[in-house]
Formats: sequence, C-alpha cells, structure tokens
Amino acid sequence: MKYIALILAGIMVVIFLLQMTINGFTEFMLLVPASFSGYEIITHMFIHADYIHLFYNLFALALFGTILNSVIDDKRFLILFFVAGLIAGVSAFVFYADSAVLGASGAIMGVMGTLGVLRPKMAVWVIGAPMPMIAAVAVYAFIDLAGLISGSQGIANGAHLFGLAAGIAYGFYIRKTYKITHEHNEKNKVRVIDQDEIDKWENKWM
Repeated sequence: MKYIALILAGIMVVIFLLQMTINGFTEFMLLVPASFSGYEIITHMFIHADYIHLFYNLFALALFGTILNSVIDDKRFLILFFVAGLIAGVSAFVFYADSAVLGASGAIMGVMGTLGVLRPKMAVWVIGAPMPMIAAVAVYAFIDLAGLISGSQGIANGAHLFGLAAGIAYGFYIRKTYKITHEHNEKNKVRVIDQDEIDKWENKWM
C-alpha cells in the first residue's frame, strides 16, 4: 500500500479531535505506570499533549515513515511501529514511574532508526543543514541523551532512546533480507528496448 504512515497519521488526528471533545478521553488513553492496566501500552502512542506536539509527530511520521514504507513492506512497517512504540512505553516504568507518557515519538524514533540502518547515506535536513540519515539519527540520539542526563521536563527522552534503539535493532535484523530482495529486484529488472534502438542496432550491425 505504501501509505501506512499517512493512515497512522490520520488516525492520530481523529484521536486528537476526540481528546479535544470528549472529557476524560486523554486520561483513559494515557500511560501512567502507577495505575497501569495493560491497554495503555498501545493507546498512549496515539494521543498527544497539544497541537504542537501533534504537528511535529505528524510531520516526522509522514516524512520518514513514507520514505521507509517505500523501502520495506506494510507488514514490516507496522511491526516496527508498534514494537518500537511498545518498547518506548516500557521506558515509562524505568524513567517515568511517577509521571505519565503519551505520544508517538518513541515509535517514530524507531522508524528513523530503521531508516538510518537501511538508508544511511540518504540526505536529510536537520537543524537547518543537510546530512546523511545516519548522522541525523546520531544527532537526535545525542539530543535525547543530553536531555535524559540533564533531567529535562516535559519530554520523554528515555522513551525516544528506547524507541530509537528498537528501530536500529530491527533495521539490522531485516537488513540482510532487504539487501537480498533489493539485489534480486535489480538483477531481474526488465529493460524495455524501443523500436528506435532496434533500428540503430540493425543499421550498425546488419
């Protein structure tokens, strides 16, 4: 389908509208380690704190997610998204036991991590400058690590790092299969020769 990232983004927009209109909806979906029930490990990925939080996540998901989905199939993309999001959610029990976690950032960092492994030399713009995808991943990892060490408030840096690590691991896990598939497709491409090329060959050799 190659539109999974956009579909996920659309679902997040709908859920955000529900957050804005239904009293208690956000609290129901929120991941709070102190009162964990189970389902929140999934639902927290689809809610956001405000418009800005939603916008940045949608932008990153639409951009990096669409690119990655052109490299790997829908099934692998969905596995990556949810596994990275789940692992990011686990960070709540490690770093945020006394607070709450929400948002798709961990899952999106997983997408970026996998893309960094599969397309490391792909040029992207980060902080106003072009750089290889693998360098962009390193920059985001450094920012989150610095935030985690300094104890920054309002940003789940630990969740970002957990999701990123999951994405990098998944990228290495599927890289061999990806390379085999890519090489197979390259070897089996059918080249269409038009009539002009045939006429030129005949005039030259016959």
